[in-house]
Amino acid sequence: MSQSEAYMLARDSKESKRLDFQHEFMRHLGHGNILHPSIPRGELRAVADLGTGTGVWINEIAETFRASTAGDTSKFEFVGFDISPQQFPASPNCSPGVDFVVHDMTTRFPEKYHGVFDLVNIRFMYYSLKAQDLQIALESVIEIL
Repeated sequence: MSQSEAYMLARDSKESKRLDFQHEFMRHLGHGNILHPSIPRGELRAVADLGTGTGVWINEIAETFRASTAGDTSKFEFVGFDISPQQFPASPNCSPGVDFVVHDMTTRFPEKYHGVFDLVNIRFMYYSLKAQDLQIALESVIEIL
């Protein structure tokens, strides 16, 4: 699947602002939480964000963990995956320890990611995934958990 087929919207500063606003809106709906309170944070060591876009969610999770560990996130892994790097944040705007990787979730992840992640965040992919791609996308997610 090509990037233009998968992502129907522009990949520009206006779209980046919309994505960041969407994140803020979801946090507001979650009463300030970016993770559901029922998710046990103490057990999380590796977090992935699929369709990361601007990376706002994965960066905020990394900062949350940094604050709860007195700044030491060396024992954690945070990775944002997206089909295109066009909206990845510039390095100075990234939280330390956050990596961004170009990957299409409708294809299998490289083996180095299999079984790595304790939590995989996926939001707002309903407009990007076609019905015929849903099965492989879910299988790919299960592989990295």
